Amino acid sequence: SNGDWLSVSADLTIMPGVEVQIAEGKGLVMTGACDSLKSQGNETHPVTITNMGTNYAQGLAFTNGGCSSATTDDRHTFTHTNFVNLTTAISAGSRNGAAPHYNGNVGNFTMSDTTFTNVGTAIKHGSGQGTAFDLSGVDISNSADSCVDLPDDATLTWIGGSASDCNTHAY
Repeated sequence: SNGDWLSVSADLTIMPGVEVQIAEGKGLVMTGACDSLKSQGNETHPVTITNMGTNYAQGLAFTNGGCSSATTDDRHTFTHTNFVNLTTAISAGSRNGAAPHYNGNVGNFTMSDTTFTNVGTAIKHGSGQGTAFDLSGVDISNSADSCVDLPDDATLTWIGGSASDCNTHAY
């Protein structure tokens, strides 16, 4: 662990039906240079990533990269995953703006049938320049700040899904 962040420096797979509860003000940070996170929910057993109290948890951060382009594609995948009540659900390049920062591709993100509900920001840059986001059937609702705030030189492909009630400041 690193203060308010649980550091993971290995590949992490979250199986169908798992609920990941993060304490208020805390987060989970992927620190390994080429490690991946796979959230493998399905239609009947989605994965939920949420806070465990009444106030928001930090969410997930990705702070390392440096892999070859062959290992950045589909490095982080989220299928049938629900993000709920998080300050920043996904931060690419830093821990929600705090050090350490990584100024390169932290691994591309592929999301399908994924929701972000009652979050400060669903996807936010922390540096993470050049990171790609491929979204299919992704829905974002009730985002207090921007629904999506991408890193420099990032690419976004978004097919299906929706973004509603962004910039509400309604925590």
